[in-house]
Amino acid sequence: MERLDRSGLAPRADPASVTVAPFAVAARKVHVGASDMDVMIYANVATRERDERMLDRSLYVEYDAPLGMKPLPTIIRSANLIAVLHTRNDHLRERVSDAITAGPPQP
Repeated sequence: MERLDRSGLAPRADPASVTVAPFAVAARKVHVGASDMDVMIYANVATRERDERMLDRSLYVEYDAPLGMKPLPTIIRSANLIAVLHTRNDHLRERVSDAITAGPPQP
């Protein structure tokens, strides 16, 4: 949330957790502009990777891939986090992915 906020995206967290199939952990819904994003935080990287291996990649587009004609959500990952961004806005996809994948938090 802090990275998104520092990027000027003004994220708004929804207090309720949601279930996003096929992910094993509960997700938090975050509103970014007019778009929604589901954020799953895992205990560690290995758990995230194990969960991600069961993912049907045809249902998502990678954050650094161009959008196709199908309105697929964008998947963004960083360390122990997976985010699923629901938007067709390329500029927002780039800004959110840059904020999330920027590396470990700095002191």
